[in-house]
Amino acid sequence: AKKSADGVVADTPSEINRTDLARYGTVGSQVGTQTELTTTEAEIRQVENLSWVTAPRPAMRSRPVAVPGSSNGTSLGVEPLHQRGTTGSGVKIGVIDQGFDPDNAAIASNVVEARSFGDVTTSGAHGTSVAEVVVRTAPDSQLYLASGGTLVDDQRAIEYLVQRDVDVIVYAQGYPQIADDGRHSLSGSIQTARESGILFVSSAGNYAQTHWQGSFRDGDGDTIHEWTARGSEANIFPDTTAEFSGPVEIFLRWRDVGENSEYRLALYNPDTESYIAYRNERGETRTNQFVRLATTVDPQRAGLVIQNTAGPPDDELEVVISSTAPQSITYSTPQSSLIVPADSPDATTTAAYEVGSRRIAPYSSQGPTNDGRRGLITTGYTNIGVDNGLYSTGTYAFAGTSSSAPYVAGVAALVIETRSGGRSPATVERLLVESSDDILEPGNDTVSGAGVVNASRAVELATPSVTISNASVTPATASANTTVTHELSYEVNNLRPEDAPHEFTVTLPAGSSFNTTAAGLSVVDESGLPLTTGGKVTLSDVDAGSNNRLSFQLAPDSDRTVDTAIVSLDVEITHGTVAESTETPIELGVLGEEQPVATRSVSVTVQPASAGARPDTLPEPVSTAAFEAVDTDGNRRLSPSEIALAINENAARGAVGGTTVQPSEFALMITWNSEQ
Repeated sequence: AKKSADGVVADTPSEINRTDLARYGTVGSQVGTQTELTTTEAEIRQVENLSWVTAPRPAMRSRPVAVPGSSNGTSLGVEPLHQRGTTGSGVKIGVIDQGFDPDNAAIASNVVEARSFGDVTTSGAHGTSVAEVVVRTAPDSQLYLASGGTLVDDQRAIEYLVQRDVDVIVYAQGYPQIADDGRHSLSGSIQTARESGILFVSSAGNYAQTHWQGSFRDGDGDTIHEWTARGSEANIFPDTTAEFSGPVEIFLRWRDVGENSEYRLALYNPDTESYIAYRNERGETRTNQFVRLATTVDPQRAGLVIQNTAGPPDDELEVVISSTAPQSITYSTPQSSLIVPADSPDATTTAAYEVGSRRIAPYSSQGPTNDGRRGLITTGYTNIGVDNGLYSTGTYAFAGTSSSAPYVAGVAALVIETRSGGRSPATVERLLVESSDDILEPGNDTVSGAGVVNASRAVELATPSVTISNASVTPATASANTTVTHELSYEVNNLRPEDAPHEFTVTLPAGSSFNTTAAGLSVVDESGLPLTTGGKVTLSDVDAGSNNRLSFQLAPDSDRTVDTAIVSLDVEITHGTVAESTETPIELGVLGEEQPVATRSVSVTVQPASAGARPDTLPEPVSTAAFEAVDTDGNRRLSPSEIALAINENAARGAVGGTTVQPSEFALMITWNSEQ
């Protein structure tokens, strides 16, 4: 029988010899020190003997998290947004699943690229439906489809989507073999994605009714686990009277405490008092041991039995039924039923909400994670109709958290499209959380997270509301080829403290430049209290200018909320050459994550150089000899050689020794050349 070895592991990637492995089977994907190999059980023993191989392990394939269902809820709450033109245009969404039909009419026009990172063995119905839910929610989004199915495949898929610079990744499958404590290789890949600016939306899982967790208990000493204090040794499904039939897949996992232990997982018929199937071949991940039982059951009553077959029975056990049936067991533990990678600290984990029933779907997996984190971030709609024809000829109600995750990803795309600045995963996630309708106890919880995402409110919150008002510049005139100290004054309103630090910019057109950084900077709130600016004012060169942008930041203040910042900035500006009187715009801006969220302009009128000529270029017959001056006491005559003159047409005023001069046509500016 063919079998995969996931994680033919070496100490370093360079030690992996794919030629060696090819002698024993088909070499598959590689990520870091892990390589996949499809081979026989007999050949695996030979692979273990290779000098560079440290830890061959059975391959783990992800499981989709869709369940059958229907709903009378028809609206996704996004239709009014679409009508107003918010459709996710330009937003790139990556979808990772076990296969797709990229040419399907339901998604084909949105697909930019489709890649496969392993053997695709499914029809693509699940992945195509996930992608279709994204398109229904964000109809103009761009899809990047990545097929995988094993841990290594999925890590490569995430790497690919990071390289494609997508905005969102949606992942609607999971690994019931792995403990939900965030200590697995996918967590590292998801962290890399988030650090690259990508929101990773993950399904919570559908195991609230088919999950059990607790300590092994054996009151009568027969090595069989007792599910209750009364000594019940069989966990019957779907209830204590009905018969069950069909395929079933069950995982039992634990982390050895002290000495190694072994357990057997079995299906038991309480009527015939006989075993239907059992399995005690143990597998392992990086953090836990597991046993998998997969079989098909003929119609009969069936229950789950756990037996301790070796080592001390002192371990915390966790049972997950990953097949779509049965949909419940008699003794279940909804808490901590999240499926990997929903437990990853950097995942935006999503529960499922049934619109028609107005409730959290009873199967929707719950937190906390095994290491005590809440796990769930928010909740999205499920039972969403898809028309790709891969499940049925008509509209199919695509259910489970496999439906809610792409819905939330689509709403995230609408938020990203709306928000011209502040598009980081943390910001987008915060807007989804703040817009959610709290449906359980007030505040965040381990069942619904922050509540059900409200698409309209999320987009409303994402709409930039920062404004700049009362902007002025003094003086508002200057001569070309001169350096003048100007005072800029303006107000920035509707600041969101949670978006801080805010970056403020002042930008000149090409040809003008800031001669120095700010000679004086004051930022206060409406009551006049100073606000902290992070770092110093910095100069930069944009639009082919020379130091024609300065910027500074308004640092967050944890002690108070600031709605308005009043800015006063003294700067030296060197004005360039102009042929005629020109309005020179100075653009005031506020940036959110390097994107503008508000701009406003003020202008300085720059006069041509001929209007402000130096004395040696004054038009004839004017010369310094034609002028005399006395000091303020009226008794000190200054010689022409001690006087520097400038004649300015239409000037408003000049100053002589501190005395204001009001000219009619020309203004005379006397500059003292000594201390007299």
